[in-house]
Amino acid sequence: DCSEDFPQAQRKALLAAPIAAAVAQLDAQKLSIRPLPPGSRDSVLILGMTSKAIGDVAGAKDIFARGIAAYRNQMDDGKGGLDLKKDRSAGDDLYALYRFSDRKEQKTALLKQLAGTYDDDCNYSLAYGKTLLTDGKATEALPYLEKAAGMATGRYVLRVANARAKALIALQHRPEAEKVVADALQAAGSWFPEDQKDLKQVLVVKAESKNKVS
Repeated sequence: DCSEDFPQAQRKALLAAPIAAAVAQLDAQKLSIRPLPPGSRDSVLILGMTSKAIGDVAGAKDIFARGIAAYRNQMDDGKGGLDLKKDRSAGDDLYALYRFSDRKEQKTALLKQLAGTYDDDCNYSLAYGKTLLTDGKATEALPYLEKAAGMATGRYVLRVANARAKALIALQHRPEAEKVVADALQAAGSWFPEDQKDLKQVLVVKAESKNKVS
C-alpha cells in the first residue's frame, strides 16, 4: 500500500474508489458464484481489513457482511441454520470472517457447532475449549479439552495439555494439572521446545499468582 504514510483522511479519499471497484468485482466474480471460488475468503479479508485500516468502519462492516452472507448461503440447511458437512473448508472460512470482523458471539457459536459436527477433530474441540476457558467457563471447557487430549498428536499434545492444565487449576485441581503437564512433557521427549516452555510456564504463573494472593 503506497499510501500507508499518508494521513488517514487522505488515504481514505485515495482508496475509496479502488475499494468500491474491488467490492463490485468481488460480488460479481466470487460471492455470487456457487460453490464459492478459491480465494473468496482472502479477498473479503483483504478488502475488509483495508477498509478498516483507512478508517472506513462502515465499509469494512458491509464487506464482511457480504462475505459472511455468501458463506452462510452456501452452507444453508434450509432451516435457518448451517449444514457444515456440505463444505468443511467453507466452515473454516466462515470462522475466519467472524474472527476478523470481531463477531465474537457468532464465532463462538460456530466453533461449538464445528466441534460437535467434527467431533473426531482435535483442533475444533481444542479451539472451542480454549474459547470457553478465555470466557471464564472452565467447567464447560474441560470436557472439550479432555476430548481433544484423546485425539492430540505431535505438538498438539502439549498445546492441549496447556489448556487442560489452566482449566484444572481454575477449578482448584492443581495436582491433576501437574500430572497433565508431566505426562505431556514425558510424551514429547525433546520435541517442540517452545511448546514445552509455554506448558511449564502454566504451573509457574499460577503458582506465583497464588503466592501473591496469600
